[in-house]
This record gives sequence, C-alpha cells and structure tokens, in this order.
Amino acid sequence: MRVRSFIGRWGVRFCLPPCHGPWRLTLRSCTGVLLLAATWALSLSAQPTPAVNSNCVGTTLLPDPDFQRGVVLLRPEPGAKVPIGVVPPSATAPPAWTVAQWSSRYPLDLSHVVRSTDAIVLSNCARELVISPARRTIYMRLNGRLEFDDRPREAGSPWPHLLLETHVQSSPRLADLAALHINLEARLDRPERPTAVTLNPRVNAAQFLFYLTVQNRTKNHPAYGDYLWVGVCIFDSRHQIFPGHAAKDTGTGKFIVHPPTTNFTSESLHNGHWCKISGDLLPFIYDAIRTARSRGYLPGDLPPEEHRLGKMNLGWEVTGPFDAAIEIRGFSLTIQPRSARDPREQSKPEFDTTPRS
Repeated sequence: MRVRSFIGRWGVRFCLPPCHGPWRLTLRSCTGVLLLAATWALSLSAQPTPAVNSNCVGTTLLPDPDFQRGVVLLRPEPGAKVPIGVVPPSATAPPAWTVAQWSSRYPLDLSHVVRSTDAIVLSNCARELVISPARRTIYMRLNGRLEFDDRPREAGSPWPHLLLETHVQSSPRLADLAALHINLEARLDRPERPTAVTLNPRVNAAQFLFYLTVQNRTKNHPAYGDYLWVGVCIFDSRHQIFPGHAAKDTGTGKFIVHPPTTNFTSESLHNGHWCKISGDLLPFIYDAIRTARSRGYLPGDLPPEEHRLGKMNLGWEVTGPFDAAIEIRGFSLTIQPRSARDPREQSKPEFDTTPRS
C-alpha cells in the first residue's frame, strides 16, 4: 500500500492511504487522524509565530487578512461559483474568502475538514489547505500526479486549481494610489513529478501565482466591467525565477501580465529555503494597461488612472502531473496614498508574449 503524508511540514506528519483504489478509512484510522490532529494543534499553538521582515506600511486591501471569518468552499465546475459550505461552520459573519478548485477531480468538501477551531485544516488525497491565523501562515498542496494519473496533460484540456480568492476593500482608483505593495515569504515543500514520463513544458507545469484584477468600474462607460489580470509568479516548475509573460488568458479571454519575478525577489524557491517576495505592483499595472490597449484589450478612452482594483487570488495552477506544496507566511497587500511620485513615468521591462496552452 502506498502511504502518503498528510499535513506537509507542520511539525506532525499524518499518513493516510490514497482515496482511490481498494483502500478505505476505517473507524480506527479515522480516530487516529483526529487524535493526531489534536496533537498537531497543540504543537502548533506552542510554537512561536515566525518573524516576517516587512518594510511595507500602509492600508490593507485584504478584507479579512487573518481569516477570522473562515472560508467558503466552492464546487469545481469552472466559473460557476457554487458554494459547498462554510469552514468553520460556526462562523458568525459571512466569510470574505472563497476556496476555488476549478476543474478538480478530487475537490475538497465539508467531509475533509480535520480541524476548524483555531486553524482551518482541510485534506483529502489530492489537496491540503492549512490556514493558521495566529501564525499568519498558509499551507497549500495540490497533487497533480493523482489528478492526471501520472500522465501528461494534453494541450487544450483543463487543469486543476487550488486558489484563495477575495475582493479587495473599497476597490480604490489607481489615481488615488502612490504604491501597491505585495509582501510575503514562501517556501516550497515539494515539487514531485513522475520521472518515467516525458513532459512538454509548454503544456505541463506547476505554478503558484498571485493575481489581481484591474477593472473599468465607471458606470455608463461603454467598456464598464472590462478588466485585465496582473500577477506575480511566485513559483514555476520550469524556471528558477520566472522571466515574465504577457498574453491572452485562455480561461477568461482577458489580457494577463506577469512582470519578471526579479522585480520582487532575487531568490528562487527551487532552492528549498524561505524566499521573500516584495515589491510595488503599481508601476506594472500602468504598464499592463498600456500594453493591453496596444494589443486590442480594454477598449475605450478611460484614462489608466481611472481604473480600479477588483479582486485577487493566490494559489496553485497545476497543468501537469506534479505533486506540489508550498508554505506562505506574512502575506499582505497594502496601499499608500498618492504622493508626488508618479509611477506611470517609470520604465518597464518587456514581457514574453507566448500564449499559454
């Protein structure tokens, strides 16, 4: 029987059989899991909160940065946003965060909640999500080897996601901002792939991404509601540090821009240690609007500074048979009010414009 690790590097390792094939959890094994969960929770509370260096002081855009109101699990049908339920079920206010798991064969549901008192812990054979508000840490795992049965994905076919999503507070205008800081630390827990299979890197990869939408919210404007994506590639299985990318998003049809990750870090998660990701997104947002318009996106005459920030997500997109897990700590997204510095006048790097299959 192949036995798998349950909560990654969280002080205690749980081991469960895979959820496919002839193996099933017995009452005894379920009891063992609950006992181990309690042990894990005690060890977690005894550990000090890790220190995170942050030079970014400002107003947070995250409506519930510590997940005190829990999360809403969504069904895996792409774009439908059908809720499965709230974790923890005892939440007294509507959660600000959703857990999207588009195109997943093994989605999380309420039966996969291991603990939901002082931490949000969900796990099945293909996914693990652990959110500790006290430690300001997030652990996310997506087992693409199981999702794809250790076979390469074919171009044009869907791929599984595991994303934390929320709307930013107050949807500020770009004109009112001097800076938009992203700040976090990340460590790769596992980047496993089948060694006996040849993978086309243009189709098969594991990416951990941050995305933010920039939207036309001016009522009665002909292009009202139109938007683009601006992202930071925190990890890509194909690159030590992501070189940058700008093209049409195959999922939404909108323009999508990833500045080169060297703008936010000089380190690579491939090395297995904690890496700090930090920087000002605002100059790249202005550049993304100009580039999008030069390619025929964001039609109309709305000045770039009149666009607003919309929603954000953070998580895995695994487009091939990779078992990938990551730990995040100290994640923040903050703004600073407008000053004399005009970010629109800064020079910007060029982007790779090759469409993603």
